[in-house]
Amino acid sequence: MTALNAAGIACDETRVSRWESGAASAPQSVVRAYEKILGLERGSLAVPIDSVHSVDRHDLRVATVVLDGQAELENLLEKTFHGSAEGEEWLHLVRLINVSGSVFLRESEWLCLARKLATEQCRAFGLAQLTRVNALRELIQHPRAQRHVLKAIGELILDERVERRVDLIQLVALVSDPHASALILRLLNSDDARIRMGAATAAAAMVVDGTFTPSLREELAEASQRLTRSSPESSAALDLSVRVAGTSVSPDRHELVERDIARAVTRTVSEIANPPALQARVEADSMLNQLIRDALFHSHFRRRQAALTLLAASPYADGVAKACSMLLGHQDVTVAIRAARVLTTLARDEEAVQLAGYAAGAGAGALRPEALRALAHLPSRLDGEVAEIALECLHDVSPSVRSAAAYACGMHGLLPELADGHPLAVTAAWWAEQGGRVIA
Repeated sequence: MTALNAAGIACDETRVSRWESGAASAPQSVVRAYEKILGLERGSLAVPIDSVHSVDRHDLRVATVVLDGQAELENLLEKTFHGSAEGEEWLHLVRLINVSGSVFLRESEWLCLARKLATEQCRAFGLAQLTRVNALRELIQHPRAQRHVLKAIGELILDERVERRVDLIQLVALVSDPHASALILRLLNSDDARIRMGAATAAAAMVVDGTFTPSLREELAEASQRLTRSSPESSAALDLSVRVAGTSVSPDRHELVERDIARAVTRTVSEIANPPALQARVEADSMLNQLIRDALFHSHFRRRQAALTLLAASPYADGVAKACSMLLGHQDVTVAIRAARVLTTLARDEEAVQLAGYAAGAGAGALRPEALRALAHLPSRLDGEVAEIALECLHDVSPSVRSAAAYACGMHGLLPELADGHPLAVTAAWWAEQGGRVIA
C-alpha cells in the first residue's frame, strides 16, 4: 500500500484488499502501478486482465487514453504501416482511433491496417500475441474499421498457409453483424476439421450473445446437426448443439475427460505447480485448482483460454508447464493432447528435447502436431537435434504434422525454400515474405 501511494495511487487497506481479492475491478492505472512496483514487464498484468475481460463483447474493457497531438497518431500509423510497431504501440493506436473523431483513412488504408495487425497476430507469441489479439478485439468494434477487420480475418482463415486460423475465428464471435454470422455458417461447412470445430466454438458463443437472426438460427441448427453426426465425440459440436437446442443441460458442466481423471490430473499438476518453496511466498487457494482444471479440460474454448491466460501471468506458470510436460506420456491420449496445448502457451526451453521427441513420434500420433506447435512457441530459437527433428517433419507423410512443422520452422526462421512440387512450397514462400515470429 505504501508503494502504491508513493506511485500516486490513492488507496487504503480495504481498497487494496478488494482489488487483490477480485471483489472490485482495479483501474488500468493501478494495474500499471503494480507492474512497475513488482518490476514486471510493461503489460504483463494489464494485457492479460484486458484479455480475460474482452472474451465477451458485452464486457469489453477499454482503457481510457488521451491523444497527445495529431503527430502522435500519425507517427503510430506510420510505424504500423511499415511493420515496425510493437504490441503496446498497436494497442495504443487502436485505442486512440476508438476515442478520436479525427482519424480519416482511405478504405484501402483501413484494410491494410487490419491485414497487418491480423497477420502479425498469426506470427506472434506470448505477450506480443496477446497484445495484438486485444488490439484486434477493440478495433473490430470500430464502426469504420469493422468490415475491414472482418475481411482481413476472413482472408487469413481461408488461407491454408496460415496455421493459427482457429484463433482468428474466435474474434468473429465478437461481432454482432449478419456478415459475421454468415462467415461462421460458411466455416461450419469447411472441409478442414479444425476450421469446423473452431467455427463451432465461435457459433456457440454467438448463440449466447443472441447474434444469429431467426432465419440464420434455422441454418445454424442444420449445420449443428451435421457436425454432431460427423463428429459425435467433439466437445465443440456438443457445446454448439446444446446451445442451439436451448436445453437445460449446461455445457459449462461438461469436461473433455471423465471427472475422476480431471480431478486426479488437476491435483497432480497443482502439487507440482505449487511446491513448498512457492507456498511460502504465495498463498494458494481453490482458485489455482480451478484455473488448472479449466485450462486443461473445460469444454468451452473461451473458458479454457481465459484460465490459461491467467495461469501464464501467474507465479505458477513454470510449475504448470513442468507438470504438463510430464503429462505428455499419459495413458489417456486426450490428457496428453490437452497438456500439449497448454504448453503452446507455457512451454519453456527446458521442454524442448522432450517436445521434439514427441514430435518425432515417441507418443500417440495425434500428439505429434501438438508437440510441434508447442515447439514453435519456445522462447529460444530451435537448434541442434531439436531443429533437425522439426525440419525432418516437413517431409512427413501426415499433412497435419507437415503443417505444424512448417509453423514451428517458420516461427523460428528455419523454414527453407522448398521445391515447387512440395506440399509446403507456398507456405514456405509465405513465411519468407512475412518473416519469422513477432516477439515484441
